[in-house]
Amino acid sequence: MIFKRIKSLIFGQKNEEKPTRPTVATCPDCGVGSGELHDLFCTREKCPFCGGQLCTCACIGTVLKLSDDEQRALDECIDDSVPPVSEINQRWKEALRSKGRIPFEAFGNDPIRSAYRGESTALKSFLDAGYPPNAANEVGYTALMAAARGEQCEIIHLLLLRGWTANFPDHRGLTALHWAVAQPASDPKRQVACVTALVDAGADVNACSAEGVSVLMNAAWFGNGHAVKHLLQAGADASHKDTDGRTARDLATTRGHADLAKLLA
Repeated sequence: MIFKRIKSLIFGQKNEEKPTRPTVATCPDCGVGSGELHDLFCTREKCPFCGGQLCTCACIGTVLKLSDDEQRALDECIDDSVPPVSEINQRWKEALRSKGRIPFEAFGNDPIRSAYRGESTALKSFLDAGYPPNAANEVGYTALMAAARGEQCEIIHLLLLRGWTANFPDHRGLTALHWAVAQPASDPKRQVACVTALVDAGADVNACSAEGVSVLMNAAWFGNGHAVKHLLQAGADASHKDTDGRTARDLATTRGHADLAKLLA
């Protein structure tokens, strides 16, 4: 190090500076600025009770001490504007306000965000700099999960080649395959391509979360018909039940996906 500094003085070379990461000034999900509160239940908001992701943690049940009937109504909710779910949500908002919600803070670009957005050049720079396989954030969420959720099939292939594990779970037991079907598909063909890439890499089509939610159940809940068909062909168990005794068909029926319910019968 000393030699390099002396060399720069002798030959007039400038000291190399490490490139700074671009700062994300607004929340990429709800658009609020640094120091402002997220739109409630934005995927970027942290829970003030557990520090995890507010929209996925289980604190609402424990903090509000929900009864079995209330928890079931919340889990099976289709319209959150009617009781009892509307009343539960109001109690939860008051509890969050009392505890103190965590505002958005501007943050530097990161591998997870790059993977979700399909920014391969930025992601490769993180990987080349030593970002380790299966590295996760505070809730166990990885770049591979983000790529799956963002329908970024090319990024999935890149990460798998760099040593990411297809079956690596987050803190709730959700794998990248769960995340690939955890929202309605923006492009069904790309979603199926992501599912295929993960299955070909050894992802367990019958992997379940801590609540017993299977990949097929996720796909059924969000009405991802093409993914449901592909998962069934890959060996997904349609008879599996979660901890509440529900099957993928039950979830499809609850959400009004009649064609999927018939397929899963």
